[in-house]
Amino acid sequence: AGLVSGLALCYHNNYKFKKAEEIYNEGIAYCKKENLTKTVIYPSLYANLALLYSDMFYQTRALDAYEKAGEIYKINKDTLSPEYATYLLNAGTMLANVTQFEKALSLLFKAKTLHQQLYGINSAEYATVLNNIGYTYSKMNKIMRK
Repeated sequence: AGLVSGLALCYHNNYKFKKAEEIYNEGIAYCKKENLTKTVIYPSLYANLALLYSDMFYQTRALDAYEKAGEIYKINKDTLSPEYATYLLNAGTMLANVTQFEKALSLLFKAKTLHQQLYGINSAEYATVLNNIGYTYSKMNKIMRK
């Protein structure tokens, strides 16, 4: 399933969106068939599919796929993994883009905490989360000056 995800990502990055979508869905079906739904790759496939849908401008599908990924991460109790941290960051940013600011900030602040635990405050990963939180506040017109 991990190889399938990598292949789909290659198509995605080369703008072959329909082929990438097909492969992500094959990976999801394979995980279900082979009882791999408790692995970290299963919700990651949904999160990657959400990114694809976002790039295809299918916002509703993207939000649905992110929601599904989040449910699976929680069911699997896999909420301390780097994959979950990335999911929180990407889903939060997507929600900010569609002006669901409160939900976005909730996910982004969870991402901030988890990225700090996983990577430390001097990491590029942590800085990215802070940047996306700032981006969200700027979209809300809530820039604070000291």
